[in-house]
Amino acid sequence: MRRHLVIVVLCFGLAAFSVSKVRAVTVDEYGSLFDAVLNNMLDNYAWELDDQGDPIVGNWDMDEMYDSTLFAPDILYRLARDPDYGDDAARARVRLLADQTIDFEMDKLGQYLLGDDSVMLEAFAGAPCIIDAFREKRRPTHNVVLTAALTIVQGIIAEEPNFLGDYMGYVCANGLVGFYALYFADVEGLLAGYIAQGIGLQALEDAISRYWDPVEERFWPIHNLYEDGWMLMGLAYAYGTTGDVKYKYMADAVMAEIDTNLWDDVSGNGGYWEYTDFMYKPELGPWKKLSTHERIARAMLHWFEFTGDPDYLDQARKMLDYVEAHLCTEDCYQPGETVCYHHWTTVSGLPHLISDPDDPGYDPYYEYPFCTGCNFNLLIDIYLLNKFVQQSGSYPRTAGPCGTMVTGTAPTPAKALAGMLLLSLPGLFVPILRRSMK
Repeated sequence: MRRHLVIVVLCFGLAAFSVSKVRAVTVDEYGSLFDAVLNNMLDNYAWELDDQGDPIVGNWDMDEMYDSTLFAPDILYRLARDPDYGDDAARARVRLLADQTIDFEMDKLGQYLLGDDSVMLEAFAGAPCIIDAFREKRRPTHNVVLTAALTIVQGIIAEEPNFLGDYMGYVCANGLVGFYALYFADVEGLLAGYIAQGIGLQALEDAISRYWDPVEERFWPIHNLYEDGWMLMGLAYAYGTTGDVKYKYMADAVMAEIDTNLWDDVSGNGGYWEYTDFMYKPELGPWKKLSTHERIARAMLHWFEFTGDPDYLDQARKMLDYVEAHLCTEDCYQPGETVCYHHWTTVSGLPHLISDPDDPGYDPYYEYPFCTGCNFNLLIDIYLLNKFVQQSGSYPRTAGPCGTMVTGTAPTPAKALAGMLLLSLPGLFVPILRRSMK
């Protein structure tokens, strides 16, 4: 299979962009958990620096799935710009760590775009964090790299939908690409936004045509609920961009299906069971997963963002309540600190050290019982929940280039022409990237 040729145009109209004033967010709900996890991440799992302040390690410690790179910049940049977070020194510290994470990811993407296929998973797993850097800095290089990466990934998922591996699955790949493309379109706002919007809506429409079961009203096949979480996030942004009620109908149907069939209303502990027993060691039995709950919580938060319906906030709280009560406890590597663990199983419980293959709770997939990426992911959820509650008068809002709503799977001809004219302004052309995939 051959990847499509990628031609990306960089134009000089970025000077017209402005960064909106940040409104302070007080983290009242789940505030103790937020502070405990954040401080543990920053104090014990950030990069070690040399005498010049440059990273020695290169990435966040215990980054199981390359997703610390993906999630850390989002929350760290938000905190860096939030006048309610700490003092100047605290804000400077998290900004530095966010910047270093972006630099690390840009290096990985650069290696891949220049021909090093060995870093493909690491490069693309973390690539969307550059959206957060672009949101913060509006640098043209970030715009170019993101547009190139999205265009490449669009070709990949069309030919090999589970390029992220069986763990992620087909539905996950389309939902993830759809969400981040539409998120970038919303953040970018004008120039490459229409390109990203088209990619995002097409990825979601492809998932609907291939994987939506109209009889059972769910996406299938689903390996784990993490996939549903990404699709629910993509559908939220599709609804915010187009106003098409079919996206809301599908999202609500998916939530009704998993609420009915997978929510644990027997034990009194709550939480969502996965569709099958633990996939890497079935003898561990039924399991509940951190990434599932935080992804679906994030989706519910975005559904509030684009509908203004407070019921979605309550759905997010339901999942965060379970995570706080049952997946977050003392860090087995840092006594006295708090961390949130990958999952709970009927055999191993929580927490458990992943060290001894003879231990019946041994997990052959994860090297560590938690990852920094999932913990940063949780911090984003908590921060957004507080933001949306405190600024509820600003919602619902529309998403997409220029903050306008389109009526189909593509911008109107006039808007598309306007976007192309902007993209044709004098600029710096990125060379054609010719890549092959076996």
